[in-house]
Amino acid sequence: MTNTFTQKIPSIMGIINITSNSYCSIGRSSILKEIIKRIEEMISNKVDIIDIGACATNPYTNIISYENEKKYLKPILKYIYNNFSTKIIFSIDTFRWQIAQMAIDSGFTIINDVSGGNMNKKIFENIKNSNIQFVLMYIKDSIYNVHKHSILYKKNYILNDINIYFNNKILMLKNCGLNKIIIDPGIGFTKNYIFDFEIISNLNFFQKFNLPIMVGISRKSMINKILQYKPYQNTLNASTIMHMISLFKGASILRVHDFKEAMECKNIFLKMLQFKL
Repeated sequence: MTNTFTQKIPSIMGIINITSNSYCSIGRSSILKEIIKRIEEMISNKVDIIDIGACATNPYTNIISYENEKKYLKPILKYIYNNFSTKIIFSIDTFRWQIAQMAIDSGFTIINDVSGGNMNKKIFENIKNSNIQFVLMYIKDSIYNVHKHSILYKKNYILNDINIYFNNKILMLKNCGLNKIIIDPGIGFTKNYIFDFEIISNLNFFQKFNLPIMVGISRKSMINKILQYKPYQNTLNASTIMHMISLFKGASILRVHDFKEAMECKNIFLKMLQFKL
């Protein structure tokens, strides 16, 4: 199989967070076989991409050190390289270039950097003129500050800001020799949850860049806030609704926790497309 993502049909990216404080984690104390089981379940359910990370960036946690991130990932990356690297596309969720390089050496072909490369430009040096794909996420601030401040809602502000961000960043990446780019409008990182709904409602606006669009809306706080749910309260049904809307609005990749339900969403969407006038 090819181990790079193509944009022909929407893809499901299943999340494996190897932390004890993420939205959907296996847990640091878990043994390797639990992670292997999760990977095998995703493969058997025909998930397209598996995104693995060990440094949570949600608003309810602190960012771990490089040393701990490396410690959690090292045995898993080694096992993936020896057993799974040719069976499915793997993505590494990190903003640290050293971790990205470890993943590339283990057969990973996508770097999912929530900082958009802002934390360390060396991450671009590692992958320029290669087949590695880079997820360019919109982020308004440093990942250390992104959840600390809010911005008052103003109509079209966020769409204009993301548009400027992508125009500048895409040009910069291409000048660095990076042409395999996936854009992510940064749901949950926009400083105001109302912005997130405006982004999804106008997701097709970003098709102008002619690049795959990734949406990470699964279990995001915007859903809890609009439904007046507590943090971590089950939002599977609402997440699935938002996933289907995102697909119809032009999403190329859905980054999800509940991969079985997301695969159902994708399959129904593809069937519906057959009858579209």
